[in-house]
Amino acid sequence: MYSISMRILSVIIPTNNRPNYLHKCLKSILRQTTLPMEVIVIDTSSGIESKEIFEKLFKNRRSVKAYYIKKSDVGSSTARNEGIHFAHSKYLVFLDDDCIPNKHWISEIYKAIRKYRNQVLFGGNKIFKSQNIYSIVADIRNQSGLYAHYDLDTKNFLIPKKIITKHRLYFDTRFDAFSACEDTDLGYRLKMLGYTIRYYPKIAVRHDVIMTLSSLIKRDFQKGRARLYLNRKYPQKNDLRLLKFSSLNFFIFHWNKNNLSYEKKVEIILLLCISSIIYRFGVMYEQSQFITLLSRTFADKILAKKSAPFSFGWKSFLK
Repeated sequence: MYSISMRILSVIIPTNNRPNYLHKCLKSILRQTTLPMEVIVIDTSSGIESKEIFEKLFKNRRSVKAYYIKKSDVGSSTARNEGIHFAHSKYLVFLDDDCIPNKHWISEIYKAIRKYRNQVLFGGNKIFKSQNIYSIVADIRNQSGLYAHYDLDTKNFLIPKKIITKHRLYFDTRFDAFSACEDTDLGYRLKMLGYTIRYYPKIAVRHDVIMTLSSLIKRDFQKGRARLYLNRKYPQKNDLRLLKFSSLNFFIFHWNKNNLSYEKKVEIILLLCISSIIYRFGVMYEQSQFITLLSRTFADKILAKKSAPFSFGWKSFLK
């Protein structure tokens, strides 16, 4: 049984047009052996289904405070920032709407807080075994990035609120254009300030996502675009390669393949290679967009100086 004095945790959940996922996520929170201080749902969808689910689940419940915030047509970074501003507790935990925490999730978070005060923690996640091969591939690519870099993962991470407010470490809303890498960006900034980011596998959730081939392609294309933007923002951390097959290495050497048939393993390897190539296409697309923008800027500078003597330096051009 929880102690009221221990309830110093706000759970922040952004959601967008996925009421069925949100329903399962919120029900799993209400089944926790220990409850948080508050649950904050930021709904960025245009419909009312998520609001109806929220009101039905939390109506007449006094065991936990619950808040519903409507922010239509904004990205996940903007939504999470809304949750940060609204939260009242000392610690914030971010959870995606397609994640199902196990029943001891909050209890393990409180244990982690007692053990690692003032540190940033991200937890483990596993896909349901019943999910299709595209979901498995997406999960392998996600976990390979965490394994290689120990970046943050917004699906399941904990941070003291005072760290965010002290350094104004809000999510960079420019990543809303990609719907990717905003967590990696925050992780970079935390590390640059000297904070420890610790992996804590006992804070476990199940990633209840059903991917299709088209959604997998779109996801990796957007990740490629976001990664190029991230590398421009942090040139000292530039780890972009022509083709990144770290996910393939992760699958071969670290992934638990005991329950997979030989045919399934081959199929996953092929999809991982395709996924990495699509990622590179995203990088190339974003590079071409940057070159186009630079060319237009150059042309505008020339036209603006058409009536004046043609003389300007590169420094003034690049301002």
